[in-house]
Amino acid sequence: IMESREKAPAAATPDMFQGLGFPAASTSGLSVGVPGTLLGVATALENWGTISLAEAIEPAIKLAEDGFEINRFLSGDTASSRTALQPETAAVFRLPNGDPLPEGFLLKQPDLANTLRLIAEQGPDVFYRGKIAEAIVEVQKRTQAGPGGVGRMTLDDLDQYDVRIREPIVGDYREYTLKSMSPPSSGGLTVIQMLKMLERFP
Repeated sequence: IMESREKAPAAATPDMFQGLGFPAASTSGLSVGVPGTLLGVATALENWGTISLAEAIEPAIKLAEDGFEINRFLSGDTASSRTALQPETAAVFRLPNGDPLPEGFLLKQPDLANTLRLIAEQGPDVFYRGKIAEAIVEVQKRTQAGPGGVGRMTLDDLDQYDVRIREPIVGDYREYTLKSMSPPSSGGLTVIQMLKMLERFP
């Protein structure tokens, strides 16, 4: 089983959210974890995939560049106050007058297309050690959540992120053998526990 979850920065402490309400804690740089999805996808493609990372990213680049008409659900999401917290987010998910995007709006994201293209051309290193890494560190230090509430991620945190290959957790349910993500993820263990409790019922 491959684990590529987000990780807490090295400077994170057990009490760093103490005294903060959920809105302040969850929308500040303090809540930003070291991202693992990109390296996880790249590792999976390299070891078990049939296409390259650049090929996998190409449809997303096209969609970001050409745009798509948003549905009512995404339109509703753009009405959230969170879309206006950062100028970069508001520039994408709000109209120039600050209104939410209407259903059917053609959403184009050229900056996202450029970011994805950079990753396709240079691989995960540009994200974890290059221009993108520098931008991540800079912006997560910009938004505070009270005293000392700036993001704690550093370039070293990004540079040292690694994907782990772990032994799966294994359980039986009726005639099936189940294998799933092992701790520290709780999902696999929890699902197997639930199935074992239900197994005695019809």
